[in-house]
Amino acid sequence: MSSALMILLAFCGASQAHELRPAVADVTVTQSKIQVELILAVETLLAGIDLTEIIDTDDAPQAEIYDQLRGLSEQELVSLVRLEWPLLASGFLLEGAGSLSLVDVEVITEANLDLPRDTRLIMQANLPPGSGSVSLGWIARNGGLVVRHGDGHNAYAAFP
Repeated sequence: MSSALMILLAFCGASQAHELRPAVADVTVTQSKIQVELILAVETLLAGIDLTEIIDTDDAPQAEIYDQLRGLSEQELVSLVRLEWPLLASGFLLEGAGSLSLVDVEVITEANLDLPRDTRLIMQANLPPGSGSVSLGWIARNGGLVVRHGDGHNAYAAFP
């Protein structure tokens, strides 16, 4: 965890931890790029919680850090996600494309600190000319990931 994150957390109040649910990635692929819109409780990743070990953040050794992150304002969390993007990006597994860049971050308002809060990350990566297949995933410790691509009869959804 970076020293900037630790300093920020030292000034934050605590709240309660939360049950976990999988992140959802909506993927769009064009001839030149892949775009991923990911909805997740980003505080779990920032806190360094191994989501393969627990089903509720109360049970994590990093529960206090998670609670402090959950207590951040929306703008503080957006700034922290941007600052910690290199660490977050290292948890994604992307084959057949360039590196994922962070395009936008939106924290979805949830005033009740007893409930988890979703954050929307918009990411993209360039595809090489004439590229073949592209695969997207992330490391297991990040927890469940639902990947969706397309609409209607051509839609694809997977929850590994």
